[in-house]
Amino acid sequence: MSCLLSNLKKIEELYHTANDSEKEMLLLKLAFLEFAGWIENSFDDICCKISKNDSKLEKEIQNYIKSCYSFTYEKLRRCLCFCIGIKHIILLENCFNEKDLKTFSTTLDTIKKKRDELAHHQINGVMQNFMIFSEIKKNLKIVRFGFSKIQAYLRHNKLI
Repeated sequence: MSCLLSNLKKIEELYHTANDSEKEMLLLKLAFLEFAGWIENSFDDICCKISKNDSKLEKEIQNYIKSCYSFTYEKLRRCLCFCIGIKHIILLENCFNEKDLKTFSTTLDTIKKKRDELAHHQINGVMQNFMIFSEIKKNLKIVRFGFSKIQAYLRHNKLI
């Protein structure tokens, strides 16, 4: 997390000193892709912690994670379901209030969609629909909150 925050801070500083719009767009794209990469890594880390004391389970979870190419809420839910079972998923989701779960889910889905758009298109000098730094920071808080709720549930139930 501290690496992400440090990288975002450096990128934002460069952004504020950029002297043309193309550099600004490249830096916004870089910041967003850094953020998306952090989400993917955090997603994997949560699932891998579940198998920390069981090498056979670890191998199964690693193989399952390799088959997941997305970080939408539904993909996260399916991956966690594979790791801990549907009963725990239902109990976990009950730890969220309905609004927070919907916000977390929608935020992940929006970020994934935007990540795919940015990762598969070059910047061509035309301002694209980038997320500005304040939006990235706002979404980071939402995602961190969701991940912390998941980890708290897993710790409480001795699953990690």
